[in-house]
Amino acid sequence: MKGIIEKIDGAHATIRLVSGEALIWPTAALPESAKVMSVVDCNLTISPREATDQNEISRRQLNEILASQPEE
Repeated sequence: MKGIIEKIDGAHATIRLVSGEALIWPTAALPESAKVMSVVDCNLTISPREATDQNEISRRQLNEILASQPEE
């Protein structure tokens, strides 16, 4: 899936895919030279269920989201 980096904000980047959908991607997983307006190719793969701990992955993702939210 090709896309363009629209915004880099702390721990996450917003990538606008050619389909028009927005993809939120961890900045740590971006290429080193990535910047706003860079064209990127995003590849996702499905891991076998027994090879991953879904609860641990979900917990880490939630912690990343909560850590990136500004305090009110």
